[in-house]
Formats: sequence, structure tokens, C-alpha cells
Amino acid sequence: DDTCCGAMTTGGTESILMAMKAYRDWGAKTRGISSPNVVACVTAHAAFDKAAQYFGITLRKARATADQAIDVAHVRSLVDANTVAIVGSAPQY
Repeated sequence: DDTCCGAMTTGGTESILMAMKAYRDWGAKTRGISSPNVVACVTAHAAFDKAAQYFGITLRKARATADQAIDVAHVRSLVDANTVAIVGSAPQY
């Protein structure tokens, strides 16, 4: 059925890589973005850095507060017309 599609991944890194590729491709196809960026907290998984490098995405890192929560005001300042995703992360370390 050509109206359905999907992908299956295993492991955190591979899942993040495929998500970031999908964000980049979506931005290019639906919004004409040729220089995409993603906003993530400095506490986000290292695979976001790897994916950004692999797929030509600028990774903008938002500050964390003293209790390791994301600085929402800083996130707002990093978002622009080329932002294709904002990463939500709840690390346990």
C-alpha cells in the first residue's frame, strides 16, 4: 500500500539518527529549509551531536538550570524559521 510507510530501529543512537534525518528531510520538503537547525538542551543524548554532523544540521544547545532543567527562555531565543525540531529529553544521570 503506497499510502503507508514506516521504519523500525533498535537502540537509542540509531533511533535518534533516523529521527534527525526525518526532521531534516521534512524541513526541506515541506518548508524549503536548506540550512536546518535543531534546538536541544546541553543534557541531551550525545547522538544528537553525531546526527547533526552526519546530516548537515546545526545543533543549537540550550542551557540547563542548576537542577538540570532546560532554560525555556534560552530555547525561545534559539528557535528561528529554520528550526525543524526542539528536543525534549529527560536524562537519568
